[in-house]
Amino acid sequence: MAEEIEIKKKKPKHRWGVYLGGIFILIGTLWLLVALGIVPVVYLRFWPQVLLIIIGILILVKSVG
Repeated sequence: MAEEIEIKKKKPKHRWGVYLGGIFILIGTLWLLVALGIVPVVYLRFWPQVLLIIIGILILVKSVG
């Protein structure tokens, strides 16, 4: 009974799916808020920069983690 059992932990392979799902939820929420008139349409002109920042953060998290 003195044998050691080695347990290997595997990282989930669906991590990118969670990140992409989060991006889609963020985009959908922003779209809904603009459609309801809560967020002015003027703020959508910054959307490409925000999307690039989000993608950069996701790549950084994936590289470090």
